[in-house]
Amino acid sequence: MPKFKNTYNTGTVRLPGYDYGNNGAYFITICSHERQLLFSKIVNGEVVLTQLGEIIKSGLLDTPLLRQYVTIGEYVIMPNHIHAIVFIHHGSDSPEQLASEEIYSTLIQDDEYKNHFGPQSNNLASIIRGMKSTVSSGANKIGFITKVWQPGYHEHIVRNQEELIRIENYIRNNPYQWNSDENNPVNW
Repeated sequence: MPKFKNTYNTGTVRLPGYDYGNNGAYFITICSHERQLLFSKIVNGEVVLTQLGEIIKSGLLDTPLLRQYVTIGEYVIMPNHIHAIVFIHHGSDSPEQLASEEIYSTLIQDDEYKNHFGPQSNNLASIIRGMKSTVSSGANKIGFITKVWQPGYHEHIVRNQEELIRIENYIRNNPYQWNSDENNPVNW
């Protein structure tokens, strides 16, 4: 699986020529501010959510209610980061029933397409921004006074079924790997 330690930055690592509003499956990782252990604890390979972790879980699961073209697939809320698969499926007949076995687009690159600032709605960045904002508001309501999120996020466009299955397994097994995870401060 990919290593994430060096990919958490505010610079862009987006694929040039790719429209992140395309239908597809996206593997995302979002870190806590300064990678503080805020979201959960791992006890015997099981995730035990903090109060903030519960707010994050609600934010993730509420995203498809606010954006009917989004489904959240496999996800895990680790102590200082979250992993999730986000499906974007504009025009789907049953977006709320999206099966994780399906991928809704192939990698489409167009030499003429240039990533540019323009309408920033209905794409992956707006989905992440909305979820982060919802969680930050919820954190403020419970008196959380530090920043919740590190700027930016890491994304990977899921290219095929085999890769989707591999990433789903990685997400499911992430809590069991916490003791050796390079995102665990014990291993820094």
